[in-house]
Amino acid sequence: MEELQQRIEELMKKIPGYAGYAERENRRAADKELREAVAAAFQSQVDRLNRVQERLLTRGDFATLELLDKARTRLSHLAERLRTASYGYTGFFERARRLDLPELDRLYILDLELANGVERIGDLLAQMGLGERVGELAQRMLDELDRLHRVFEQRRHVIDTFDTEDAGRQEKTDPSGEEA
Repeated sequence: MEELQQRIEELMKKIPGYAGYAERENRRAADKELREAVAAAFQSQVDRLNRVQERLLTRGDFATLELLDKARTRLSHLAERLRTASYGYTGFFERARRLDLPELDRLYILDLELANGVERIGDLLAQMGLGERVGELAQRMLDELDRLHRVFEQRRHVIDTFDTEDAGRQEKTDPSGEEA
């Protein structure tokens, strides 16, 4: 079976333009899969956050519960933004591959930052599970979620404009996507 696959791949390499097309499509598909995986990981953090909220409700800690409700909304919104982001702009991936542009490196850095954000949110939730300083941790989570929304905006900016320099200086937006 592997021999057949190798022969098919060799044949496809001989078709003019096919290798570049397949590579672009693979990059687009990989981009989509990565975003979906990170979105699913953020969504699983929403489930954990719901359990923390249930414990706070039984304790009657309504002030912290309100902060965590905002965090849950922002976390769900971030997961949805990642899941529904446009399906990798083909021109971006082709140009980045052909010209070896720094935009692709910048995109990978931003993707890594989003993926690491899942871990940071998870760590905050784990600390909240211990029941100490929950209000302070809830505020830190809100701050982290705001930062992650900005990272997502920078990622979108890089893909839309091929710009790595201006990505960090674009207008600040709130987590709902409206101008601040």
